[in-house]
Amino acid sequence: MIEYKTMDISSHEDSIKKLFNKQVFGRFLSDRQIDKPGALNYELNALISYLKKGEIIVAINDSKDVIGLIGFHFSEWDTNVFQKRVAFLQYFIVEEGNVKFEREIASKLLDKFHEWVKDREIDVVIVKIDTQYFSPIFVLQQNGYILYETITSKSLDVTSDIRNVTEGIDYRFAENSDIESLREIALKNTFKKSHFYLDTNFSIESVELMYARWIENALNSKQKIVIIEADNKIAGVFIYDIVDYSAFINKKIAVWKSAFVDDLYRGKGIGLRLFKATLQACINDGVDIVDSTLVEKNIISQSFHDKLGFRLVNTLYTLHKWFD
Repeated sequence: MIEYKTMDISSHEDSIKKLFNKQVFGRFLSDRQIDKPGALNYELNALISYLKKGEIIVAINDSKDVIGLIGFHFSEWDTNVFQKRVAFLQYFIVEEGNVKFEREIASKLLDKFHEWVKDREIDVVIVKIDTQYFSPIFVLQQNGYILYETITSKSLDVTSDIRNVTEGIDYRFAENSDIESLREIALKNTFKKSHFYLDTNFSIESVELMYARWIENALNSKQKIVIIEADNKIAGVFIYDIVDYSAFINKKIAVWKSAFVDDLYRGKGIGLRLFKATLQACINDGVDIVDSTLVEKNIISQSFHDKLGFRLVNTLYTLHKWFD
């Protein structure tokens, strides 16, 4: 008999580690170049930390092993931007074995989540899920979740894999006085085939408001914003963050968030210069690895990543479901 309940994950740490070890979860466990024990400890710690903002429901078998879990949270920030009650499905994993049994577990976990959705009067759920999770993806689509995009996660080890990097590219970091120009270039040059643009239930005005606020948050946070200029104007912008994972995997990682090139300068080599300048800035920051996630169909950005030597780590699907 399978038991489904909300619980303190720390009481089942070893069982969850076994689940993560079998059903590879997250960027670090997907990467064979990362120390596996450290990656497991990181993912478990991240899961426990997630309980501060979200909820997790686990499926437990007769042997008291965790064989599946689903984790989700309400997003106040997105709700304020879109004026729709937005929730994110952050975790959705079941132990693989018998496909029919996997789908039963996944269906029950999703039903439990949908009870929470109803109680919270959620308007839309957004899911990002590893493309290898066949049964959870099958159950999501069976329940009306619509696929909007595929995301690739790519990585570059700057201690050994660097190629085609030119030092001496002029760049600077954004200042508060740049805010209006940053808003303008972001709104004009955001990739228009992202899941927010493709889902017509979101108004264009609210999506543009989201990107404008996102730029403001980046400028007012510890994130870094690289700027390259042409003709005394901002021609390209790149946002990244630095995260120290040394406590788990002994790595300092630069996480690339988003790049924008003014359409006036496209086809003039500005894009590749921007990528190289940002890579050089990351190297100057003393990082070991650069991680980047991008929409698979953004062919130009994919090409720049390939030219710099990034390798594919894993892929994710983005799905939405709207509730009446």
